[in-house]
Amino acid sequence: MAPDDSAAPPDRTAASDTPSRSDRGAEASASATTDILTHANAPLPDARERPRTEPAAAPTGGFELARGSALGRYVVLERIGAGTMGVVFRAYDPELDRRLAIKLVAVRGRLRKRGAEVRARLLREAQALARVDHPNVIQVHDVGTFAPPHDHDGGGPLVFVAMEYVDGGTLRTWLAAQPRAWPAILDVFIQAGRGLAAAHAADLIHRDFKPDNVMVGRDGRVRVLDFGLARAASGGNESAPESIEFAERAQHSVDFDDALTQDGTILGTPAYMAPELHVGAPAVAASDQFAFCVALWEALYGERPFAGDSHAAIAFNIMQGRVRAVPSDRRVPRWLHRVLLVGLAGEANDRFASMTALVDELARDRGRIRRRVAVAIAIGGVAAAAYAAPRATDRDRACPERDERLAAAWNPAVRDELAASFAATSLPFARESWQSTAALLDDFGTRWQHARTEACRATHVRGEQSEALLDLRMTCLDRRLGDFEALLAVYRTPTRDAVVGAVEAARGLPDLRDCSDTTTLVAHQRMPDDPALRERITTAQTELTGIRAALGAGDYRRVAPQLAALRDELLAIDWAPLSLELLHLHARVELETGATTAARDDWEQAFAEGIVAGDLEHAAFVASKLVYVASRMSTIERGRSWARIGHTLLRGFDDDGSSEVALWSAEGALATTAGEWTAGLAAHRRVQAFWEQRDPASPELAVALGNVGTILRMIGDAAGAMTLHRRELAIYEATLGAEHPDCAIAMRHIGLCASDLGDQDAARAALERALTILRASQGDSTEVATTLDELGRVARRQGRLAEAEGHHREALALWRRELGDRHPDVVVSWMNVGYTQLAAGDHAGALATFDEALAHDDSGPDHPHAIYGANATAKALLQLERAEEARTRLEAALRSKAVAEVDPTLVAETKFLLAQALVAGSNDSQTRARAVTLAVEAHTSYATDATRYADDLREIDGWLAHRGASPSQHP
Repeated sequence: MAPDDSAAPPDRTAASDTPSRSDRGAEASASATTDILTHANAPLPDARERPRTEPAAAPTGGFELARGSALGRYVVLERIGAGTMGVVFRAYDPELDRRLAIKLVAVRGRLRKRGAEVRARLLREAQALARVDHPNVIQVHDVGTFAPPHDHDGGGPLVFVAMEYVDGGTLRTWLAAQPRAWPAILDVFIQAGRGLAAAHAADLIHRDFKPDNVMVGRDGRVRVLDFGLARAASGGNESAPESIEFAERAQHSVDFDDALTQDGTILGTPAYMAPELHVGAPAVAASDQFAFCVALWEALYGERPFAGDSHAAIAFNIMQGRVRAVPSDRRVPRWLHRVLLVGLAGEANDRFASMTALVDELARDRGRIRRRVAVAIAIGGVAAAAYAAPRATDRDRACPERDERLAAAWNPAVRDELAASFAATSLPFARESWQSTAALLDDFGTRWQHARTEACRATHVRGEQSEALLDLRMTCLDRRLGDFEALLAVYRTPTRDAVVGAVEAARGLPDLRDCSDTTTLVAHQRMPDDPALRERITTAQTELTGIRAALGAGDYRRVAPQLAALRDELLAIDWAPLSLELLHLHARVELETGATTAARDDWEQAFAEGIVAGDLEHAAFVASKLVYVASRMSTIERGRSWARIGHTLLRGFDDDGSSEVALWSAEGALATTAGEWTAGLAAHRRVQAFWEQRDPASPELAVALGNVGTILRMIGDAAGAMTLHRRELAIYEATLGAEHPDCAIAMRHIGLCASDLGDQDAARAALERALTILRASQGDSTEVATTLDELGRVARRQGRLAEAEGHHREALALWRRELGDRHPDVVVSWMNVGYTQLAAGDHAGALATFDEALAHDDSGPDHPHAIYGANATAKALLQLERAEEARTRLEAALRSKAVAEVDPTLVAETKFLLAQALVAGSNDSQTRARAVTLAVEAHTSYATDATRYADDLREIDGWLAHRGASPSQHP
């Protein structure tokens, strides 16, 4: 029942400390924005407003065609809709015996003066659309002109377009009909996107794509319609309207979803219009792409990407690239969010190279772990297709198989130099550690060179990507190589800790796959425009690379001052990727050096920064860290909240498993702290299963086996735990060498299992072997202190109490030297000394030691230590016949908020001790009745694991029987 006998050691985590990060900015011309705002504050309805059910007034002279009217050879059945430039009727074609839709388009405003010319152009556009034969484009059957019966306003003949009739509703109606999951929404939009791509292939630009201009048939087929705004990409020579004139029209527009016009020329619908259209530039295919992404964003997130309550406001936000933060209640994968950001880029040339490229990206397997996209993106004003591939004979020259920088950083001479550096440390495991590390470095170098060659060939050999995209990929790879070089620098003059952590650091080198993820690179690589700021960011990234390498090698104390010196300056730059990296590294150092509260605060700030930056992957990663911190601080409910947040975020992006497994590991630690053994075991078994499949020889699997084994031992299955810990040891010996300190940790686990199985001699041998390894590799460290405490427990079980106290006092001295007097681990070790004195019958000495330890405990009355401390001191006080003092301390413990946070069996111990204190201090029948009730409650808690707590249950049964009561029946 003592904490030193029952509390599981802190779980270790194998999660990577290198999450992906994102940042997206968008720049726009200040002068263009000023033009947009020259006039302007017409109110707009909420972007999430339900679709209108009443058709907008159509500028067709106010005439109606009655049912049965003839329109050429067609018979009008009913009016079914209206838009800015026309009215749509359902009609019947008696010659072909089919229903169809007919749209009448009028020529209005000053364009009447060129009515014949405009009608001719509209006819050509409709005829061009008629030649587009695609299942996702509305089929045009016939085009022509129609003279209305009464031409009151002198507009002249109307152009009519006879189209297939779709039995269904608009995409906007389909979306509003019921909640839709993102895969269903995406499937519909992919169809619409294919229709747009087919029109673009025929040199047609839609110019007003939005949900109202897409039909979803009852058969599930999607058709894009209302190409009444379309203009052949190569046709038309009208000058674009000036932006100020546009703003004047925008001021008077009635509805946010209506298309804006200028003298009969349709400019588009403001909420869906690309930035270039807001400043009067001609529409291009990329303009449709922008509108498509606005509509898809709206469908997925329930609101449009650019906020604003007036046309001018929305135009301003579009021009500034001010994309809304993702709503927290929407579950959309992060890869899909990235695709949208590319399609919403402020510059047309920064979007996908074509509608086809965008649709292909959306249509890729949504369940993929990592997307290795090969999207042809036009960047820097040059389309990828414009690049000519060099002749095959030029390939070697264009894309060398061996990069000079990599060759200089990693070659046989460097390998030999580093091997000698490791050997010079004289650590017994240095040779094995270097061999495993060198193999990992070889693998990284091979993968890096392959990634660089492929990036080069994509541009210079296959002509699949632009020079600008190549630059982004090379910049990313150069940064990854910088991480590699920084780690090699650490290995050149390795400290003892660097050799210990060498394999882990090499395994933790950043993932190269992000450097091939085109969407991520384009959407998230932007830096501030200020050249001085960009230079400082670049310098800071280099500094953090060195710090990250040192941390990977375990050199926490040396880098702590460097991080502290950089903190304020780098946070002031206010560039999300830099802030996130800094805060994460700082929190890692704080956690490792005992500043747990500071680590929590920094990770909470990093979480907020990640959310603001729209980086769900980073936020999920940090949430898992905060769950682990909560386990260390015994703030269980807070940890559970972070776990729920983490799982919610995981649904928002594609994960290769690393983020989820980190969260599982942290949840396992939290559940273990709370004494929820079943939940903890389930979480760690999930981690184990992940690594069994991913890499059954990895140190990460060994960590998982250690955690699962620890819980099995805690719930009484020491034999099952022993099997796992032997596997743990075998993995460490194979990858790190038999003398590595991680092997000592596995040996320690084996020793604890042996002790629980009753073989104290085997336990002692295993623990002494672990101690020898740790002292040889680490000197006097906290791991040595932990092992000494375990040896003290074994000695206590064997009755060698003087030896046990000696082990505990030596451990305490190490803890105090490493962590100071007030660290929680120091307090626990101090309590171990007291428990040994208590076992030896030195009750007064034990009480004095307990009180001295608790005097150094700053955790407060609501921390679990308050309950541990009350129980320990109460045992000594009861033996000293000071029952009233014991009662006072135990009553205070039961009032602590920590009661709801700790293992219920710890509270059971408190209750049974209080029952004993009450009986010892009073003959009052009411007091004795309360004591029996407390004892029964304690019995109930212990009974949840009768095997493990058999001794405790027997003690309570005897106590109750002596007072004429039982667990099931009492006065």
